Amino acid sequence: MKIDEKVQQMVQRNYELAEAGREGEAVGFVFEHIWVTDPTLDVTGRFDVDPVAEYGQAFLESPFCQPLQSGAMPVPQEQQSERNAKLS
Repeated sequence: MKIDEKVQQMVQRNYELAEAGREGEAVGFVFEHIWVTDPTLDVTGRFDVDPVAEYGQAFLESPFCQPLQSGAMPVPQEQQSERNAKLS
């Protein structure tokens, strides 16, 4: 699976979680004190961007770029702990 396909699948899952009222389970990363769950958009959510150009190392080290093991998505709870630590 190419990174673009994986990112799109993860973003779609994040939108589904949001629609179900489960935003806290979304996979993402912190960029300049902002929790990003859709790296294909800028931080305002209005403009399409190249995630590497826009977010750089933060995107490259995020779950969106981690290799999938057994086709499973990254565990959102682990990301939640990291997110909370970085935002505090």
